[in-house]
Amino acid sequence: MFAPKGKFGWYELMTSDTKAAGKFYSDVVGWSTREVSSADGMQYTTFNLGDVGIAGMLNIGGHASWIGYIAVDDVDAHIGKIVEAGGKLWKPATDVPDMLRFAVMSDPQGAAIVVFTPNPAMPSPERPAPPAAGTIGWHETLYNGSRRRL
Repeated sequence: MFAPKGKFGWYELMTSDTKAAGKFYSDVVGWSTREVSSADGMQYTTFNLGDVGIAGMLNIGGHASWIGYIAVDDVDAHIGKIVEAGGKLWKPATDVPDMLRFAVMSDPQGAAIVVFTPNPAMPSPERPAPPAAGTIGWHETLYNGSRRRL
């Protein structure tokens, strides 16, 4: 029997034009945007339904792609499991104070993923469930033109 080990809990858009991307996704999906940049100057934007964050966005020059975040109980333990399964570690486990601990990895075919453990003290409002408008209800990756449902 299948026993899930983690679930996709967040998606992040990396793009070189956050203003245009924010307008696009507001028009197409109905998300609003909110700047939540950190005190250290890192620019970050959330996509929201009402007051609830659905996804995030980073300004990264010359790059545009979405990445999925998989929630796990212990990031550090999962890094080893992912590497044993053929994945690769790209960025070691790092803390975002008061929010989460994460590591950037890839699957054996090279598709990027992030594994993360949220800080249990961080408030996490209830999100609308799919298929409500603006929610993420399908998870898919593309490999050289072929599709895999996650």
